[in-house]
Parts: sequence; C-alpha cells; structure tokens
Amino acid sequence: MKTEPISPVRPTKNTIKKLLFEFLAIFLGVSASFGLSEFSKKQNSVKEENSIIADLKNEAQNIGDYTKIIEQNLKEEIQLYVSLLESNEISSQKYTSKTNIEYSLFNYQAFSPPTDTYQSIIGSDGLRILRSNQLKISLNTLYSRNYNRILLGADDEKQLKSKLLMVVLEKHPLIINAGSNPNTSTKEYLDILQEAIYSDQQIKAAMTIQLKYLKQRLAAIQLYQLTVEDLLGVLNTTKN
Repeated sequence: MKTEPISPVRPTKNTIKKLLFEFLAIFLGVSASFGLSEFSKKQNSVKEENSIIADLKNEAQNIGDYTKIIEQNLKEEIQLYVSLLESNEISSQKYTSKTNIEYSLFNYQAFSPPTDTYQSIIGSDGLRILRSNQLKISLNTLYSRNYNRILLGADDEKQLKSKLLMVVLEKHPLIINAGSNPNTSTKEYLDILQEAIYSDQQIKAAMTIQLKYLKQRLAAIQLYQLTVEDLLGVLNTTKN
C-alpha cells in the first residue's frame, strides 16, 4: 500500500510574528536586566570610591596636624642644640622642664603619623577602586617615597644619641645627677650642660653631627607636609 508523504507544516505569518515578539521580549528583558545590574554595580563602586576618598581625606588632615607638631618640636630641638653649641644665653623660661631637655639630647623622636586607613585600604585591595591615577601617585608619594625620606639616617641618629649618653655617663655624670635633682633649677642645669660641652670636644662633636641630622630630618618633614597639602588638593578635586 502506497502512503502519501506528509507535507511539513509551514508556520503562519502570525506564528512567526509571535515568535519574533517573544524572542525580542526575552532579549530586551535580558538586556535591561544586565544594564540595571551594571548600573547598580557602577553606583555601588562610586559610593565605595567616595567613601574611601572621604576616609583618606580625614586621615590626611590628621597626618597634617601630627606633622605640624613634630615639625615644631624639631625646630625647638634644633634651637636648643644651636644655643648649647654656640654657648648662647638660653632662656630657662622657654625650657621649663629638665626632662624635656634630657629627652631632646638622649632620645630619638620617632615619626609615626596615623596611617591605619591607608594600610587597611592596601590590605583590602581598595586602591583598585580608585580611578584617578593622579590620586594613586599622590598616595604613593606621601605614604611611601617621602615617608621613607624621613626615615633615612634614623638608625645613625639613634646610635649617635646612645653614644652621647654613654660619654655623659662616663665623663660627666653631674649632668645626669643634676637632671634628676629637684633642687637643681633648669638654668643651673643648662649652665652645667654648656660647661661640659665647652670643655669636652667629644660631646661637642657628637652634638654637632646630631644637629646636622636634625636639620636634614626637618627638611624631610617639611617636604612631607607639602606632600600632605598636595594630596588634600587632589582628594578635593577627585570626589564624585
């Protein structure tokens, strides 16, 4: 028995239109969903970037305040060294504490600005969110390059202060005793210091070298302060 071949069913125009409409609807829906997702991601990224910039700005302001205090302390320490070495008259009213004078002579004043925010951003890979290359350069200049400039010579300076203390302990114990004696006034203490420096070339040489290191550190800190101001300027123009 011979069977007739079955003719394929051809879709009607209405069917084709319906399929095209459904495909278009699915395509537009997926595209819209993808677009909304990307927009949402971009918005979240902008919010996160602005939050990081605000935190960095706050820390930079704190660093600036801290650096100004250290700069002023260094200027006073340098003035003390200059006055002692040149046998200038020193006002005991300016140096009211023998302890502060001793600290300036025998202890190294560390430079430790607040950097917790930046370190946290580095640890969480937050820098990738920042789009400004200029901001990244400014951050590296402040937190790395110019910060390391301040640390140059720190170990040598610490050793010099330790050696100075050893010389004083061995050859001029009166300085230490006068420093801890409540009956010795600040002026008397300064006079004892100047007399020891005048009579002992070893002390004078050690303090002269220390003075050079202090001036170098002051210059580095002043450069660091300028870097803080530059960073604040970049942060103020970067925020979205």
